[in-house]
Amino acid sequence: MVKHSSRIYLKQSALKSNFNFLRRKVGDDTRISSVVKANAYGHGIETFVPMAEKCGISHFSVASAFEAEEVLNACSPKSKIMIMGILYEEDIPWAIEHEIEFYVFNYDKLEKACKAAKSIGKPAHLHIEVETGANRTGMNAKEFSKTLTYLKKHKKHLVFEGLCTHFGGAESLSNQFKIDAQHKRYKEFLKECKAKKLLPKYRHIACSAAALAMKDTVYDMVRIGVAQYGFWPSPDIYYLHLQEVDKKSDGNALKRIFNWKTDIMDIRHVNAGEFIGYGTAFQATQDMRIAVMPLGYSNWLSPSLVKSRSGTHRWQESTNSGPDQYEPLHG
Repeated sequence: MVKHSSRIYLKQSALKSNFNFLRRKVGDDTRISSVVKANAYGHGIETFVPMAEKCGISHFSVASAFEAEEVLNACSPKSKIMIMGILYEEDIPWAIEHEIEFYVFNYDKLEKACKAAKSIGKPAHLHIEVETGANRTGMNAKEFSKTLTYLKKHKKHLVFEGLCTHFGGAESLSNQFKIDAQHKRYKEFLKECKAKKLLPKYRHIACSAAALAMKDTVYDMVRIGVAQYGFWPSPDIYYLHLQEVDKKSDGNALKRIFNWKTDIMDIRHVNAGEFIGYGTAFQATQDMRIAVMPLGYSNWLSPSLVKSRSGTHRWQESTNSGPDQYEPLHG
């Protein structure tokens, strides 16, 4: 394979460290669902999913059936996949056939899932999303009451896998009053489940921010996105962690698993007064020795921000090599 000028490195040891840190935060009895939507936040589903499985992760969350299929092609048979977002009616049978879990946030979709399950002869694994204040997707109280009755009636074809909601802004402490209100409403839905003696297998409402900073929102499962990749959800969440551990900084808590590297294409001398690059944005104030690198807009490189999310080869740290040795994976 010829060498690409732009290479992404994903470090297995850093990912393992992140999941160990997250498990200490949420507890060993809480299931971690790895959120790998948007091509694993740009890290690459094909590469990231097997790395996460090596860390003991066996549940993955995506935003669509298209992403679910990508994970299905990358994960082991024992891992589970959950679609949190759009699932077209024509794709419901495919999801049921492959035992892919999916959100149901309106009654109409519930009936369609039941019809498809009966036709296929396999149960649909459903996560009922309830509306608590984000006002994006989720069942209201009236729909939810009907849903529980329907689930009890068709329990042979519909598995009540989870009861969930999504917080609107858990990353910011200024939204705490809203998060508290959402959590209170979620508890009301849970009470109705208990009253009708129909409990979900998993209760899950916490994203990375809530899982790291709001212990009371950690139930049977947490949906971890940015934190697994080594990013704090916000400065607020990081500072709360520092208060908890009584430190001024903590660079070892979460580690970036992502590194972007290239090579020097040429080294040259530039005299003082000469311009470098397009236009007149930079003028050498003294004699300079500069390095030219083979990167540009095709690598998402802009003057103000460096990005690299597609069009590159991804590399993974070899489990059999030293800390500075990597083996290439096709990306």
